[in-house]
Amino acid sequence: GARFDTAGRIPPIRDAVGVVGFHGNDVDISLSSGTVFMPSGRVVAASNGTLTVKAANRPPVIGALDIDVAGDASAVAELASYEPINAMRHVGLLPEDLSGSVTGHVKADIPLQSGVDTARLDWLVSLDYTGLSLAKPFEGQAVTNADGSITVDPQKA
Repeated sequence: GARFDTAGRIPPIRDAVGVVGFHGNDVDISLSSGTVFMPSGRVVAASNGTLTVKAANRPPVIGALDIDVAGDASAVAELASYEPINAMRHVGLLPEDLSGSVTGHVKADIPLQSGVDTARLDWLVSLDYTGLSLAKPFEGQAVTNADGSITVDPQKA
């Protein structure tokens, strides 16, 4: 498989299987499957993804990412903690505070060059979780072996 890197801190997708298409200054990447290896050693499976870049010849170069993810709750939380998403910043929990299984979908504008103001980028994370447990109370509530879903966007993070 191939390796796909973006600008910034988001870990690369490795062992990627997909297709890259060039249409003038536009780039369309479709990902059948791949694996995101976090610096911590945690792993997230990525599938059914697309990254679309329009007018790649004109800065700022930003790709529209649309991808399914699956993995341990701590791994998905770690991935969601990177800019431009940084969905964990207001939650007060660290990835190691979560356990359980997560599947979901991520849509995000991803900068493909440095110097892009990530606060202005749009994103949406929709996750389903099973067996979710938190190592410490969240908003005064203990969470153990929970099943459910959550949707987070920049206005709700």
